[in-house]
Amino acid sequence: MSRPASRVEALLEELCVRRGHSLSREKVEAIAADPPSDAEAFVDVVLQAKGLEPGLVDKRTRGALMETVSQWLFDGGTGKGSRSG
Repeated sequence: MSRPASRVEALLEELCVRRGHSLSREKVEAIAADPPSDAEAFVDVVLQAKGLEPGLVDKRTRGALMETVSQWLFDGGTGKGSRSG
């Protein structure tokens, strides 16, 4: 696997490899090209890309996704995204 070119790609790789939320290469590229501007919207886009209805996903799964997304992209410069550069 090649090194992710952005925080968004690194996040999507973690969601796939470590969290079991695999997406097709096309969907990863589409999300990376135009990422949502907040964690809630990002989680919704990932769930929709998996073919799920965001409002029907259990709180535990959604919470785990929110935590990971927040750590990579919406961490205020203190989470995984800041370490990745």
